[in-house]
Amino acid sequence: MAFKTIADRILVRQAPAETKLSSGFIIPENVADKKYQGTVLDKGPGRITKTGTLIPISVEIGDEIMFEPGGITVNVDGEDLLVLKEDAIIGVLNK
Repeated sequence: MAFKTIADRILVRQAPAETKLSSGFIIPENVADKKYQGTVLDKGPGRITKTGTLIPISVEIGDEIMFEPGGITVNVDGEDLLVLKEDAIIGVLNK
């Protein structure tokens, strides 16, 4: 199934939670804290202002980002991905 984000939405593959502590203990995935970072897989064209001006999304496909908790989980081709609004992005890690 193809999935195309629209407007100021971004499709993200969330980084896996840490499941192994530095001491060697293994934490079950359902208990591990989620990481609020991931890779941008797709992005919409941007946000349109009240005057009709398009403000493009400031991240690029492939960027590693940090984001606030939230968003909507969608299943695309058997993989759970996250759809976020651009304003949920805190920063870019690889620029």
